[in-house]
Amino acid sequence: MASCFPDSTENYTNLLGGQEDTKASTTNFTTAGYDQERTTTTDTNDEELNTTSELPFREDSEKGGYIAFEENRQSILEWIASLLSNLGIGGFEPTPVPPDPIDQSKCKPCPCGLTNKKIRIVGGRETEVNEYPWMALLTYENEFYCGGTLLNSKYVLTAAHCTKGFNASKIKVRLLEHDRKTDTESMTIERKVVSAIKHPGFSLTTLDNDIALLQLDQEVEIDDELMPACLPPPKKSFAGETGIVTGWGVTSASKIRWRGKSVKASTSPVLRELEVPIMSNEQCRNSEYSKSQITDNMLCAGYEKGGKDSCQGDSGGPLHVVDNDNHMVVGVVSWGEGCAKPKHPGVYCRVNRYLPWILKFTADACQCTSQSRKQK
Repeated sequence: MASCFPDSTENYTNLLGGQEDTKASTTNFTTAGYDQERTTTTDTNDEELNTTSELPFREDSEKGGYIAFEENRQSILEWIASLLSNLGIGGFEPTPVPPDPIDQSKCKPCPCGLTNKKIRIVGGRETEVNEYPWMALLTYENEFYCGGTLLNSKYVLTAAHCTKGFNASKIKVRLLEHDRKTDTESMTIERKVVSAIKHPGFSLTTLDNDIALLQLDQEVEIDDELMPACLPPPKKSFAGETGIVTGWGVTSASKIRWRGKSVKASTSPVLRELEVPIMSNEQCRNSEYSKSQITDNMLCAGYEKGGKDSCQGDSGGPLHVVDNDNHMVVGVVSWGEGCAKPKHPGVYCRVNRYLPWILKFTADACQCTSQSRKQK
């Protein structure tokens, strides 16, 4: 069992993340989920990829907070929700109950955030096989639709918009995947999802608090081949640092279905990576986005001239920052206006705003800690 955290954890329990009720003005922006997929190395010479569509977002009516259901009552509510979903009746979601915490002193020590590659060359290229051993590919009814990040042996981090309106029992998580078009990778691991826990403050209108946890039906074994990413320290902005985004998102032009419309774009069959500069929220609010769109729960990364970005297909996947040898997941791919457009950076959910919430809902998993390759 294993959840990954940097060594400095003293402020985690004091930080209340993602509690703001920020209302952003609506605009034409794209998310990256099932049939609405965000990507690595989008080329702005491809005009079709920069076409935006006003999406039929709706305000989320949830008010947040947690109700202490008894365990059997929660199971009944989940069963009812699953039944209603299978019958095509939506709108009912039981309030999630945090798991009972385990004794961390009994956990076997484990590292986090170490790639399976010693030399880094990043520029919108294909990754090496299993270079990012925490990268998760999500499928819905066996079709690729989002990315995610393994945090421990039980939970995967993703975007809330990759779970809203989806039946969790139809979501599967594929780990140690590289080429999603082949089944020759014998080490690939697949797990079903028993619970999708989206943040209670998530708004589909503003995409604020766009973060969720997926609970796996079976634990995975953490080792040198399969390792979680590290969580970031609290409060740090990461402005001025270089981020690395990974995903199977759109890279070139061909027809795909997006929100019921035919759009020219094709997702990558292989996992790709891209370096993007992280900007301050003040810089992001001075871009072509309105000030009200970028909340404190968001993080922006991208080039002022555009040309390279996360995009459709990358949603829910990680934006990393490297600290020594360790990769921390500082952002979750969330939204943006078009893909790789000038003055429209990619927008990510800022992970360190949600550390107490993540810790609370993954308390039944062991924590891995950052360490160098020499310590490993």
